[in-house]
Amino acid sequence: MRGVRDSEARNDLYALVDDVRRGESVIVTHNGEPVARIEQYLASAMRLDEAAERLVGRQVADRPRAVLDVERFLAKPAPLLGEGFSASGTIAKERDQSR
Repeated sequence: MRGVRDSEARNDLYALVDDVRRGESVIVTHNGEPVARIEQYLASAMRLDEAAERLVGRQVADRPRAVLDVERFLAKPAPLLGEGFSASGTIAKERDQSR
């Protein structure tokens, strides 16, 4: 994260926006004091968080008990379903059995 004076931010706004698009966060200062932070807006992530909280509030879903280890998850072989079975049906059955 880098800092810029407000006068620099005003004069180089387009360059700052390009930096933010590349993932950098910028702190804007006035007389040496931080007054604003410019960072990438991730609308899809915010909507997902809000949707997840609504599901938890309606008791449709539970909060995760642990952080998903994506590398370990992806390293596991995909399960094979037998003839006449569907993934969604199997998941629904497992969910019903766990309640």
